[in-house]
Amino acid sequence: MTRMTESLLGLLGGMLAFVGIGIRAMILYFHQETWSDLLWVFLHFIVFFFLLGVTFFATPHKLEEDPQYSGKWMLAGGILALPFSWFTAIAGTLLIAGGWQSLRKKEKPAKGKSV
Repeated sequence: MTRMTESLLGLLGGMLAFVGIGIRAMILYFHQETWSDLLWVFLHFIVFFFLLGVTFFATPHKLEEDPQYSGKWMLAGGILALPFSWFTAIAGTLLIAGGWQSLRKKEKPAKGKSV
């Protein structure tokens, strides 16, 4: 059974989220005025690399291996991406939809195989 819908939602959401976070981090970096601004840039890059991992777990291969684990990663990444900007909020909504669908969908055994 393929999980193409969940994978498409997860990959699109993940890519949009880490591009949005990356752009926002670069804007913050170039407009920093104090050292506390640099801490915000560091936080954005931590989230950037986490969302890179979320995108990795949204691939069709990983979703076929363990849809529950990948779905939890997508939900966590979607929730994390929501508060940063309107662009990452859209991406986070896509990630949440893909993760929720991955967690809801039950496994059906393939024809001719016993459970």
